[in-house]
Amino acid sequence: MPASKTVVSWNTMISAFARAGEHGEALALFREMQRAGVRPDDATLVAVLGACAQLGALDTGRWVHAYMCRQLGRREADGVVGNALLDMYAKCGTVDQAVAVFDGVARRDVYTYASMILGLATHGRAEEALALFAAMRRAGVRPNAVALLGVLSACCHAGRVEDGLRHLDDMARSYGVAPGIEHYGCAVDMLGRAGRLDDAEALVAAMPVPPDALVRGSLLAACRARGDVERAERVMRRMNDDGDSGDHVLMSNMYASRGRHGRAVRVRKKMRRSNLTTEPGCSVIEIDGVVHEFQAVPANSIT
Repeated sequence: MPASKTVVSWNTMISAFARAGEHGEALALFREMQRAGVRPDDATLVAVLGACAQLGALDTGRWVHAYMCRQLGRREADGVVGNALLDMYAKCGTVDQAVAVFDGVARRDVYTYASMILGLATHGRAEEALALFAAMRRAGVRPNAVALLGVLSACCHAGRVEDGLRHLDDMARSYGVAPGIEHYGCAVDMLGRAGRLDDAEALVAAMPVPPDALVRGSLLAACRARGDVERAERVMRRMNDDGDSGDHVLMSNMYASRGRHGRAVRVRKKMRRSNLTTEPGCSVIEIDGVVHEFQAVPANSIT
């Protein structure tokens, strides 16, 4: 007879699906695990909550939280499970519930603080995020790259440009964290929103790594918001490659908005010659614990 599947067997497969980005499959396997009568452990909960966070499967995440309280007797989550639960609520948009979980965590580590700071900043609660970062420093917890990304995002949302630039400069010197492409992207977005396009362009030029689509897109979006076509053209010329479809769509739309339709058509033709296609829009909805994904595919996205 074949050996029965243990919780380790289930965890291995659920985690493998989650790491491969097959989050829906991970949740489906978790439901199958429940039907098989196998009791989940902390590793199961962390993997499942991570899948819920990536999919925005709030109902399933809430069910897991209730299961922890009801079946496992864990009224307050702690450690890696508490961090995963907090991260799930924050990424699913229920920030108040994430704060409640944070308040119930007795042993807060850098991951606890980082998840909460980034969650607050992402959902526009910038001042709370910055206040929590200050509390983190008072508690003697050294910030990591995620916490500092949350701080930069908070400064961006709050319009605190000088504070954001100071934190960017202090990352390596004060915290031993080298700024990554995502930190530079946030700073460029912050400067662009403030209308400081000269500073934003200078920061992109001074970056120790080549700008990616996010950084270029932030700068191009700021150029479009300010009607600075010449600067946008300069950004496009500096690309080491042909860029991605988003850059070209932004440039084409900018030309069209300024009445330069001939230039807009030429950008679209270049996209066709380079086989650059736009990614279809995608949305996810959870109904009765089942996650459904929808894609909007345009009939012809680059004509």
